[in-house]
Amino acid sequence: MKRLVLTLLLLLPVCALAAPGIKNAADYGFRPGNSADDNATALQAALDGGGTIQVMVPGTYDLCGTMMMDSDTRLEFGAGVVENCYDLADPERGTTGFFCRILAGAWRDWESGMEFQRGDSVVSEGRIYRVLGPADRTIYRSTVQPTFAKGEQTLSDGVTWRMMQDHDIVYGVGCRNIHFKDIYLQKPRPIAFQLHFDKDHYSRSYYPDSAPPVQENMIFENIFIQAPVSQLIKAKTPINSIKLINSMLNGSEIFLYDMQEGLNYDTTHILMMGTTFKGDGEQSIVRVSPTRPADVKIIGSVVESDGVVPCIINAKVLQSDIGIKDTK
Repeated sequence: MKRLVLTLLLLLPVCALAAPGIKNAADYGFRPGNSADDNATALQAALDGGGTIQVMVPGTYDLCGTMMMDSDTRLEFGAGVVENCYDLADPERGTTGFFCRILAGAWRDWESGMEFQRGDSVVSEGRIYRVLGPADRTIYRSTVQPTFAKGEQTLSDGVTWRMMQDHDIVYGVGCRNIHFKDIYLQKPRPIAFQLHFDKDHYSRSYYPDSAPPVQENMIFENIFIQAPVSQLIKAKTPINSIKLINSMLNGSEIFLYDMQEGLNYDTTHILMMGTTFKGDGEQSIVRVSPTRPADVKIIGSVVESDGVVPCIINAKVLQSDIGIKDTK
């Protein structure tokens, strides 16, 4: 049986929900049986220029590298399942980055006096604009409304904008119904899956007090941790549910944390079903910031040895068929 061998799989969010055209990735050479490097080149070529890129040919794909997506881009996998992936150890590339990073974003209507930094987005006159500038966290106060139709402009208040989108305007982007299946994490990483809002020198994808997108129905099935991975899932974004099914944890946790910025979180429901817990001593399996509500059900799961003490921190345990240490 063929396997999809990944050094890095980067599943990025849609920057715009509608797209001007549809492309078949196979037409660009992204096909089962091709080399990892050839597939990386082909998929990037399909992604360049935006549109909807569909991966519809059934099969197992070798892919090695990081794919870059711009605005007006949607990447669709046939059945919505990412499966049979091996995150192989690579001493030359080290342990930086993530196996998968899902980036969400939200923004608001422009108002005079709003303060922005590089990477912030805003809706104005039926278009989405993004702030440009050096990556130094400079704060810009906007008093002149961006209304130009295309390109980039520096307005009289000193703020430089780029027009990003002028159709099918949305105020937030996220992902739903993503199913990861048969994933073998053989590369040491601090974090395997990150569900994220950017907030750094280069980009801030969530503007304070915007209506946040909720990531929905994230399923992780047959996940096997075969190397040191401190956090299986780290989430800054709101999520309605996380399901971990028929998987193996060995010193890894699900960590939900609060980015603040005026964001209020609804309850995240976490289900661990058929999961095996390995290792020794006390191990955090779910940890939640005190300001984020979450509940946990553990069903049909086993602890491999008496020396393992699974711990749940700041989440409400609704049901568990294994012994756990519940810490508030």
